[in-house]
Formats: sequence, C-alpha cells, structure tokens
Amino acid sequence: MKSFEFQLCELMQQNIDDKVILIEAAEKIKRNFNLIENIKESRLCHNDFDGRNILIICQNGEYKVNGIVDFEQSFPGNIEMDIARLYFRYFWRTKISKNHFLRGIKNILVLMMVF
Repeated sequence: MKSFEFQLCELMQQNIDDKVILIEAAEKIKRNFNLIENIKESRLCHNDFDGRNILIICQNGEYKVNGIVDFEQSFPGNIEMDIARLYFRYFWRTKISKNHFLRGIKNILVLMMVF
C-alpha cells in the first residue's frame, strides 16, 4: 500500500492528460487491495528493470539475455510489475515490435524466477 501511494503521488505531480482516468483507476485498485492481502509468496522485484540493466549477447546472429545487473532498488514483491514497467517504458507508445518483446520476455521471466 505504501509503494502504491508513493507511485500515485509521483504520478499526480506530473502533467498527465488523462489525470481524471488515473484517479478513477487508482480508486478501483484501492478498493481491490483485499484481493492481494493474502498473498504469502513473493519474488524479488528488480524495481529498476530497464534496458540499461539488461546484458545482451549475440550468438550465431541471435540476441539473448546474458544477465541482469543493478539490484540496489530491489524488494520482495510482484515480478510482473517489473515486466509491466519495462513494457510501458519501451513499447506502450512506440512502433517497436511488441511481438518481439513478448517473445523475448519469456527468457527474462525464466531468469527472474531464478533470483
């Protein structure tokens, strides 16, 4: 809840076109916090998952994730948030192939499960 409130506060300080929709969405999320209260297992969230923290190698003309670095902001939580932030940052409003992202993210998810 504290992380949610912090993120929402950060967003509210920005000049966002659809701020009314953001507020409505935040209220819906708050009303549904009870759905996640009983989650007893969490994974390590990177919390700064970004292209600059993902090491890539090219082998035989194919690019692969070789490692993930910079865990100073990590915390136990929902690993899907890292993926959602990465998707939003790079693909939400761009013409970069979302299919490439979705195909490649399977490898990253496997790596994240190890951590």
